[in-house]
Amino acid sequence: MTPEAQRIAIAEACGWIWHGDALWPKDPNNFYWKKDHLNYRTLPDYLNDLNAMHEAEEHAIHNLMDADEWGEYGMLLKRSHPHGLFLNGEVDYHDLATILHATASQRAEAFLRTIGKWEEAK
Repeated sequence: MTPEAQRIAIAEACGWIWHGDALWPKDPNNFYWKKDHLNYRTLPDYLNDLNAMHEAEEHAIHNLMDADEWGEYGMLLKRSHPHGLFLNGEVDYHDLATILHATASQRAEAFLRTIGKWEEAK
């Protein structure tokens, strides 16, 4: 997925709505996005801003993921780390530190894979 497609997919999963028209292509950097009471604005930069990803994770806690999906999310974050998978299927302190220190980009990909919105590059 392109970075733009990732931002759009996360935003739409979190309730952002596109208010552009056919003249304006869906773009995360223009001001035709709206959520709840917020005025029109650009989308959060989920791939580079841990605060934005934290907001997406908070939304997911209450609206998108159950306990099993949160477990899958943690496993995906761990797999994104260069040292590989959990040892013996159990979480140790190193695994927890890896998950806590995941970058915004790693969290974004794991988030999209967990909610079934990730699309492989064509």
